[in-house]
Amino acid sequence: MMEESKKILKVLCVKDLPIAIDICNIVDVPDTIDWYNYKITHIPTGNYYDGKHKWNGKAYWHSGEHIELNKLWSTEIKAFKYEITNFGSENSVSKIEAEILDKSVGKDPLCWNLTKAILKKRDLKKDAKFVKDVYNDVMMGKWPKTILTKEKVIPIPFKQSRATKVYKERVLEIADAIRANNGNTINCEPLIILEDRLGDGLHEGINGQHTKSGFVIVKNATQIYVIFIPKSVHKNIPDSLLTRLGNSFNKRNEKIKSDVEKDDVIKELMEEYADGYKHKDDDIRERVINELNFTDRQAIKFITLFKKKKKIYDADRENGKTYSKYSKKQLNIIKKEARKKYPNKTIWASSSSTLTLCRIYEQLRTKNSEDAHIIIHHPDSIAEGKWGLSKKTYFVENHTYSKSPLKIEYEEVSGWETDIVI
Repeated sequence: MMEESKKILKVLCVKDLPIAIDICNIVDVPDTIDWYNYKITHIPTGNYYDGKHKWNGKAYWHSGEHIELNKLWSTEIKAFKYEITNFGSENSVSKIEAEILDKSVGKDPLCWNLTKAILKKRDLKKDAKFVKDVYNDVMMGKWPKTILTKEKVIPIPFKQSRATKVYKERVLEIADAIRANNGNTINCEPLIILEDRLGDGLHEGINGQHTKSGFVIVKNATQIYVIFIPKSVHKNIPDSLLTRLGNSFNKRNEKIKSDVEKDDVIKELMEEYADGYKHKDDDIRERVINELNFTDRQAIKFITLFKKKKKIYDADRENGKTYSKYSKKQLNIIKKEARKKYPNKTIWASSSSTLTLCRIYEQLRTKNSEDAHIIIHHPDSIAEGKWGLSKKTYFVENHTYSKSPLKIEYEEVSGWETDIVI
């Protein structure tokens, strides 16, 4: 309970809750917080206020303008319940807010919201062109290089625009190059920083995470060049398009960069899709061929994979839950329990996407066994749906048709787990 309280206070960026709050609940917190939906309820009366907020590392409670809400919030003690009901992108959080307020504003007398939410319309071509223009402005030197000391660079977080993690080898290469130059970073590419992106005085890096990491670990390196993109410019870039901007700085075939990879492109497309952007095949092809230097054949593969990922994403949202693949550790625990329950059976786990009858028969032959209990897990929600609709029946019927004396039973484990608010 103590750890849960610490987590709540950390998310809310406070040491203690306001005296107005009696109960505070927060759904499972993601690794990276972007936007969130919140709900304030006045416990004695049941009046409530629904809102959304972009997390910026500073304390925030609500933006309600209802006179009664603000009066009670400032005068009463332990009279409110405060809930964060959902984390997500700006678009997904805005959609949830709009749906909630559409049902309550002007319809429920207990609702303290005064107006309904207005959803922003997304124009991919227009916004993507703006991002491309910002990238070109940086490359053409529109904004000057500025020297920052290590003390000022260290606290600046960098957006994980790449799907791949930071490469330790690349960081060490950069660090060695800086040491060879006696701590001088003049040959390093400047870090690209979004001024005040996370709030006043709270900057966010968009390119140069490897360089920053290498610079920080070299003891005699004290300063480095950065380029600040002014807030007046980047404030118009949705968070989902920051991945596109970050990937633009790492286009393929540039010797000084680690190339954009397949996962980076899919991550970019999916973040934009989750934020309400609609992609045409030609838009994707133009982006990956003309701007990121992939081949036409690779572009076709990206389009196919993106459509599959979209289908999975939509299925997850439709079911109102988050789908997760089982880890090896989780599967080992399940297999251990199955062995206790079925000591005379051959137990193993298999993904439904790779399972075949031949593999089952081979496993039993290798184990010199005639009785199998197979734990079935799935790579995604689409595969799980197929297993329930037809694939399991296919395996059962074909095994029966073979008239094999082998006994085979399946135990499916579902990847649906954490409830989300829709």
